[in-house]
Amino acid sequence: MAGPITALLLAVSSYLQISKYVLRYAEKNSLDELEKCGQEIDSNFRDITTHAESLGTVIASEYAFPNHLQLIDRQIKESVRQYPGYLGIWYVGDSKYKNQGSISNWYHLEHGTPRFIPSTVDDSSEKYAKDSQYAYFWGPKKTGKTYYTEPYADPTIGIMMTSVCAPIYDSQHNFIGVVGIDVWRKYKS
Repeated sequence: MAGPITALLLAVSSYLQISKYVLRYAEKNSLDELEKCGQEIDSNFRDITTHAESLGTVIASEYAFPNHLQLIDRQIKESVRQYPGYLGIWYVGDSKYKNQGSISNWYHLEHGTPRFIPSTVDDSSEKYAKDSQYAYFWGPKKTGKTYYTEPYADPTIGIMMTSVCAPIYDSQHNFIGVVGIDVWRKYKS
């Protein structure tokens, strides 16, 4: 005949077994959710990378026209309208390319309208080549590949973001500049 102590031990043992099962189930579900989240982030970054690289191809083709700077500016503005979920889209030209000088087209969407963000700095100047604040330009220029910045607080709009930056080359593989898309920090969490 089972006494109260035996009943208590059986209850505790059952509780521990159930707790182990619940913890295992919760852990598996958490890992599954984490994996889904990781896949979603990877998918978002693949899409953003594709957008940046495609925009780079368009910008490179616009250099064939004498009014390429106006075409690039219009293309950046249209892209900002087309992808309102991005914080900003921009193009920075290499000032040494065909002696074009400093070119910066930075836009973000403000109340449904592309807002130009002026820049007085030549991001392509060699003096910034080792400065981490200019990794958005120098990262893709040095690697020759699409580059993802470390998260940073944008000094203009004060939001944590990451930039996806694609190098742009002409048909002779001369470096023209960099196109970038700024995304909320939450996409890279």
